[in-house]
Amino acid sequence: MKKPALLLTLVLVVAIGTALFCSYWLRSAKDYDAVDAPLNLKNIAQRVSEKNREYRKSTFWWSTAFHGSLLLAAFLSAASGIILKVESVGANREKFKKDVAAIFAGSAAFLLTLSGTLNFSRKWESNRVAAYQSENLLYQISSSSSNDLPRVYQRLQEIVARQNEGILGQEPVPANNRNEPSTAKE
Repeated sequence: MKKPALLLTLVLVVAIGTALFCSYWLRSAKDYDAVDAPLNLKNIAQRVSEKNREYRKSTFWWSTAFHGSLLLAAFLSAASGIILKVESVGANREKFKKDVAAIFAGSAAFLLTLSGTLNFSRKWESNRVAAYQSENLLYQISSSSSNDLPRVYQRLQEIVARQNEGILGQEPVPANNRNEPSTAKE
């Protein structure tokens, strides 16, 4: 097997493996049912479960974007240096090697700039925290009394607002400054 075919095979195996892992991870994440919730809290428990699922998927995709761009940028940076240094591959193609190295280095810089400018890490962290908080709210709902409906709605609104503030990069606004009574203990 020639070197380009071996490299292409390796890239395809890694890409297929990554796709299978992503598919498995998204499907295997536990979904929470509203079975344990008091009767009048089942609707809000279903809504919290939907938000939790949404936050977990967003966490996965932002994590993939953040970590993937960092890893790919590191790979491209290293590859651009290696291409220029290796003399046995493409010995009679110096211009081609320089062009490929420049493309790799430019792509690495672009990925790092994109990740930093679009704040992939902040969006990943914000969704991760929201998923954690909504999961905890589901546990609280299962042990709540049936008259806790206003408190549960208020807590869900706080989670959604904080997740949105995190995505936008805003400082969290205290609940009592949003014209909402705050009962959450922090």
